[in-house]
Amino acid sequence: MDNECFTRQLFIKINEDNLAIFRCCYFTNYEENCQHIKFSELPESDEEFEKLINEKARIKPSTFRDLIPRVEKHCNVSCNLCYSEEPAMVMIHHFGCNLRCIMCAAGPIKPTEEMKKVHTRVLKVFKDVPLLFTTQQGEPFLEKKLIFELLENKKEGKIISTSNLTLLNDNDIEKLAQYKGKFSLISSIDSVSESIYCTMRTPANSNIYHKVISNFEKLASYGLIQENNITITQWNLDLEDLEKTFNWAKNLGVDTKFGVDSGNLKLLNDPVVLTLKEKYPNNWRI
Repeated sequence: MDNECFTRQLFIKINEDNLAIFRCCYFTNYEENCQHIKFSELPESDEEFEKLINEKARIKPSTFRDLIPRVEKHCNVSCNLCYSEEPAMVMIHHFGCNLRCIMCAAGPIKPTEEMKKVHTRVLKVFKDVPLLFTTQQGEPFLEKKLIFELLENKKEGKIISTSNLTLLNDNDIEKLAQYKGKFSLISSIDSVSESIYCTMRTPANSNIYHKVISNFEKLASYGLIQENNITITQWNLDLEDLEKTFNWAKNLGVDTKFGVDSGNLKLLNDPVVLTLKEKYPNNWRI
């Protein structure tokens, strides 16, 4: 099974009053394929809820056919899995964060109790898919208890979580180490410079910065960090600092992926970014 196949991915976003399900790949139009279910339309029964979500998540093979030529341009795997109804990877986006990072939209949206409830129910539906990814926007460890519950009950497959690492303590890290192979983290440390980090990751201060750096090093020692994501913005547009951050993670055995602030795409043509792309062509997020 090729867990990375784009057309086997299922994207779920928990919005303020609805659940959005988008099945296929990066190369298809979101609006054409996205399904929205209002919270008011969700069944109370867990059994009926799971049935509804599973029905929405499984696209009929015929709807894939027009997509294949576009996907094949970016795929060298002749596995025919594009026609499978079963998602291999589920990505669940849950808005809500303890930070207010200057380049991110997640922070200002505080999840309601209804959003949290739906998030929990959706996670439980997909707890045993080969790869469960939570979340690209927001901080999963705001619901720390839920993450550990999912890990404890997951029978097969793997869970990957993005995290800013601010909410983890030593006990949490020791517990996560017990699930090595079943769990990994994608961290988001954009700079090892305290001043740059605190500027970007507001309202971070010196204590938070040092805690995050320490947590990263402890997690890396257990092999729990899959990669570190660096978002390049006007505030950390410094080649020396970016490479210093890259090499710091590398020396701890962690790969780095660069990306550019989506709100400032003109940075794609900045000399610093162009230099990094030339030197590290395989270290960029899609």
